[in-house]
Amino acid sequence: NKPHVFALEFDIQDATAPTTPATSKSRPQSDQLSNSTTSATQPHMAWAQRVPRELLASLSKKEIARQEAINEMIYSEEVYKKDLETLSEVVVAPLLKKSIIASTQKREEFVREVFGNYKELTEVSTALFSDLLDLQHQHQHECVPMIGDILIKHFAYFEDPFTQYCPRVSLAEYLVKEEERNNPDFERFIVHVEKSKRMR
Repeated sequence: NKPHVFALEFDIQDATAPTTPATSKSRPQSDQLSNSTTSATQPHMAWAQRVPRELLASLSKKEIARQEAINEMIYSEEVYKKDLETLSEVVVAPLLKKSIIASTQKREEFVREVFGNYKELTEVSTALFSDLLDLQHQHQHECVPMIGDILIKHFAYFEDPFTQYCPRVSLAEYLVKEEERNNPDFERFIVHVEKSKRMR
């Protein structure tokens, strides 16, 4: 993503507009969360490929670059959300349901230590993507005016989940490698997961 492209949007936000306190524990609610996340998104393509040529001819290179950056950010959020859903459905669910790891208690401990707060990450990511997708749909064949207000609304909810997640990545990688080394069933499971179409 290109943070500098959005700098102007943050500069022009109304100083009196309400923002969400970073200390709040409940994520923002999209008015159309279920509709947005279940509706089919278009195959990924450049923003310039989706809008009328007449519109492109009327825009500066800077504005076209800004629109492409917004388009790429929305696509990146969609990919991240789908990755988290794949993690839940292809990796975590089978680990908890099957006897790949010996006991129920050990399976639950392993998932908690390795994947931590993935559900919370999925929740905040889905909420952000939902609002970005709604905005994109509202301006389907025209310029998206700004996304700064949406980012401000949601970013406060990302701090705690990612503060918990990021420091545990190295430990999670170590635990996975150790389980692979000591558990042939888990090793076979990892090979099977890597061959899944959803992991490609």
